[in-house]
Amino acid sequence: LNIGYEAKGQLLASNEFDDEIKKRLNLPENKEKIVEVQVKNKGNEVQVIICDEGNGFQWAKYMEFEPLRLTDPNGRGIATAKLMGTNVEYIEPGNKVICSFTKAE
Repeated sequence: LNIGYEAKGQLLASNEFDDEIKKRLNLPENKEKIVEVQVKNKGNEVQVIICDEGNGFQWAKYMEFEPLRLTDPNGRGIATAKLMGTNVEYIEPGNKVICSFTKAE
């Protein structure tokens, strides 16, 4: 929804993020957009594919923890998923992600 990192942090800090999402979802340019989610069971692995109709984002800088972002209210989810053993692969321009993880035994 084209919020951006800095604006998202400000909206989260002021508890206005949910309201902003609702507002942007109702804008004419967003009303018809969809998100497609696929879950694939591949033996001992689960793959989740998420693709939206947005412009994408610069995902590469969020693949690892950045100490300067540790106190931000956002910006750690991707790196956290990777630390938990999830393989995270973005497809350019960053509006599609494939997450794969091993099933717990």
